[in-house]
Amino acid sequence: MNVGGLINKPTPLSISMQAYTRLFNHQTFLKTEQALFVQNFEDKRGDREIDNIFGIFERVSELRDHGIDRLEEQLEGTTGSLTRNLGEADELINRILISCETESLNATAESEKMREKERELFSHELQNWKDSIDQNYRKQEKLLVEKYKPLS
Repeated sequence: MNVGGLINKPTPLSISMQAYTRLFNHQTFLKTEQALFVQNFEDKRGDREIDNIFGIFERVSELRDHGIDRLEEQLEGTTGSLTRNLGEADELINRILISCETESLNATAESEKMREKERELFSHELQNWKDSIDQNYRKQEKLLVEKYKPLS
């Protein structure tokens, strides 16, 4: 700086500050590098996304034009056998269900018959027991009447 005709000479402090700033202050360099990195990343990402979109579009077009027909042809053979196997499985399941229902009804009917027989047997045993008690009562009554008849 030129003040009043005197030229300011750099002082050791100003020299060391300039050296420090050049050596250790990398803010401008880092900002520039960050901006370049972000720009390259966005360019590459954009290119990648465009490539992905075109790849998807290509694949969809290929499937639409050729893939669906081939897929239908491949599935026709297996679909028929699967349909047939599913029909057979459904038929077997229906048979099993019907047989289980029949067995259940038969078991219920047999159980009902057994309970009816047991009830009848119990009823007869109860009637026999009652008749036996009545007979013993009449017999005891008759003995008592005969025993005490002379007293009256």
